[in-house]
Amino acid sequence: MKMICRGMRVLVLTFILIPMALEHASATLPDGTQKWVFPIAGRGYSSPAIGPDGTIYVGSGDFNLYAINPDDHTQKWAFLTGGNVKSSPAIGKDGTIYVGSQDNKLYAIDPATGLQKWAFTTLGDVDSSPAIGTDGTIYVGSFDTNLYAIRPDGTQKWVFTTGGVVYSSPAIGPDGTIYVGSGDTNLYAISPNGIQKWAFTTGEVVYSSPAIGTDGTIYVGSKDDKLYAITPEGLYKWDFPTLGDVDSSPAIGTDGTIYVGSVDNKLYAINPDGTKKWDFPTLWGVKSSPAIGADGTIYVGGDSDQLYAINPADGAEKWRFSTGGDVVTSPAIGLDGTLYVSSQDQNLYAVYGISGGLARTPWPMFRHDVAHTGNLPGEFKWAFGAGDRVTSSPAIGDDGTIYVGSWNNNLYAINPDGTQKWVFPAGDWVTSSPAIGSDGTIYVGSYDENLYAINPANGIEKWHFYTFGWVTSSPAIGADGTIYVGSYDKKLYAINPNDGSQKWAFTTGDAVHSSPAIGPDGTIYVGSTDKKLYAINPGDGSQKWVFTTGKYVYSSPAIGLDGTVYVGSFDNNLYAINPNDGSQKWAFTTGNQVYSSPAIGADGTIYVGSLDGKLYAIDPATHTAKWEFAAVVSVSSSPAIGRDGTIYVGSGDKIHAINSDGTSKWNFTAGGSVASSPAIGPDGTVYVGSNDGNLYAIYDNSGGLARTPWPMFHCDLRHTGRVPAAAMPWVPLLLLE
Repeated sequence: MKMICRGMRVLVLTFILIPMALEHASATLPDGTQKWVFPIAGRGYSSPAIGPDGTIYVGSGDFNLYAINPDDHTQKWAFLTGGNVKSSPAIGKDGTIYVGSQDNKLYAIDPATGLQKWAFTTLGDVDSSPAIGTDGTIYVGSFDTNLYAIRPDGTQKWVFTTGGVVYSSPAIGPDGTIYVGSGDTNLYAISPNGIQKWAFTTGEVVYSSPAIGTDGTIYVGSKDDKLYAITPEGLYKWDFPTLGDVDSSPAIGTDGTIYVGSVDNKLYAINPDGTKKWDFPTLWGVKSSPAIGADGTIYVGGDSDQLYAINPADGAEKWRFSTGGDVVTSPAIGLDGTLYVSSQDQNLYAVYGISGGLARTPWPMFRHDVAHTGNLPGEFKWAFGAGDRVTSSPAIGDDGTIYVGSWNNNLYAINPDGTQKWVFPAGDWVTSSPAIGSDGTIYVGSYDENLYAINPANGIEKWHFYTFGWVTSSPAIGADGTIYVGSYDKKLYAINPNDGSQKWAFTTGDAVHSSPAIGPDGTIYVGSTDKKLYAINPGDGSQKWVFTTGKYVYSSPAIGLDGTVYVGSFDNNLYAINPNDGSQKWAFTTGNQVYSSPAIGADGTIYVGSLDGKLYAIDPATHTAKWEFAAVVSVSSSPAIGRDGTIYVGSGDKIHAINSDGTSKWNFTAGGSVASSPAIGPDGTVYVGSNDGNLYAIYDNSGGLARTPWPMFHCDLRHTGRVPAAAMPWVPLLLLE
């Protein structure tokens, strides 16, 4: 029987956890073929930015900023400034377009109408391209030697004075530090309040705009012919010498390779240790900054009128596209792989590409992203190789240690920098998500039918409790330390934390895959594949009530502000259940089975995924959808909510960050499907596993986990599955701060 079950588990988990991959549309044009050309009536020094609706924005030597429709390449509007527009536009969260001009001004432009919102006047040309902070602050340099911080309403926040013209475009680190080069030969690090942190001196003018690596290393070029690598503290790491000015701004690949051009007629690929990987010879100098496609292809312009596509493995040319003038601008890559680049022949070109869009790397292009924010939302920090699929959801200890299971039978303890602290070997797959006791003890189940208690300091087993079935359920921890966990032997167990002895066992009608949740009065709620949700008294394990759905209950319950229990079912519904008597309050029907476990926002909104490929935001008062986010591929991952309201969830091979209004904030592509549920660290780092065998750490600026009744799978970072006592009597945690 056990052998049959072990065979079945592959089918069950494959069906539940591994979404179908989407087929990409076949190519209709050869790679590197012109799609269209748009005349910009002036030399192209500005690099195009792409709006969320696909609109392309680009400046011109004819004093205009153009907005161009991507499909029919018609002009949407043109905004006339008082000077040459060499600055590359940046796009704010609300769609506002920011761009500088040689009339000494930075402009804010309405994307719908092309009308001016405001103009900020400096005392010199604004060729620098603006960067946008997470709070909406705009940072831009001027030939008057200053870097300006400007509020979204156009008023000055502060000004930082350098010793030379600021042609360089600023970049913003994950901690908000602004990095910018100057004509005084320095790269400056400036705190968000405008105070200098440090200055790093190169041998010549710094026109290059910095790029930031996963470890915080800043890469920037100088007219002293070198690319520099600088630590976040402002210390020299290494320099890479070329034979010409390095005005090009670097891009960073998935493996950390740095790509940068030089006026010595080459594009260089440089290893993270500063050694050369390869160089690609061009006909003339490379002032253009490279962009990296999702398939790794490197795209860069040359002074010889060429746009090049280069193989990242060996630096071999894939193709080249000829314009009628020098290409000193940097290409942008649309979602469909189309390349947009302006040329000094006074045209903007759209070139067909099959790269699959912009790469998800630390810094894949000039100004970081197609919106040219120069900022790092969704910044890849590291990936920890767990040896096999990671469907377990990570728990985070008070010291920042991340704990997660793997299909290679191990539980890993990982330091916040992505290095291994220790590994604990179980006897079979660890798909159960760990929970952390008040003393730091780690509790986790395994397919070897055991629940383990593990010392957090050294990864040594304290005790194990044997059930008679797989333990895929994630343990919950009561206020008195009792551990509650389900098993495929049809039981929910209550276990003493000190010695691992059994307190009681409650028998359901089938396997318990669902993870238990604990209400404010100690009641334990848990689902079963017998189609039921049970409410169980904590003292003696007796049944309080039972609620019957139409199919299996794999979903784990969440508990609302008023005690309402929310749980999904394979009958396509999310149920709201009265905690007192188990009666149904309401049901919300999705388009497919609900494996995902719900999370609850600060305003009571319930977020839950469905195998219909959508994440739903449900109003608890009207029990109707506030919005639906189409992730396209099945959503078996459970959402987590950041303090700023951002919702994070896995679907297909992507981790989605979704704004509280249901619009996409960003998405990160993993190497395999994402069924693991995210956890959000105190600094905003999102941790989530993938079927590619990695645990990913991705930085975002959400401010950490939301203070709501139930903001993530199993309630909190420790995965206690318990409503905090501090929240009683049903007071939101955010009100207690």
